[in-house]
Amino acid sequence: MIPAVQVLRRAWVEQYHRDGQEVRWREGKDLPPGRCRLSSPYDPDARYGVKRGSGWCGYKTHLSETCEPDVPHLITQVVTTDATVADT
Repeated sequence: MIPAVQVLRRAWVEQYHRDGQEVRWREGKDLPPGRCRLSSPYDPDARYGVKRGSGWCGYKTHLSETCEPDVPHLITQVVTTDATVADT
């Protein structure tokens, strides 16, 4: 199947359902959890995230750095996760 058609099908399945002969929007409680839900048709792996009142669709980057006194702080590790992963 063509990838664009797969994304479109996934969006329809997540957002709509059949109720007898009618097609209806899914209510919030019937939607998949945010960590599984399609957030962007351009990047099916991107997720919606919120931190400190700001929301975005994409990924989250976690940085680790050295913290020795009197020396430059250097980034020692970079990890990219989907936006729903906690900062812990």
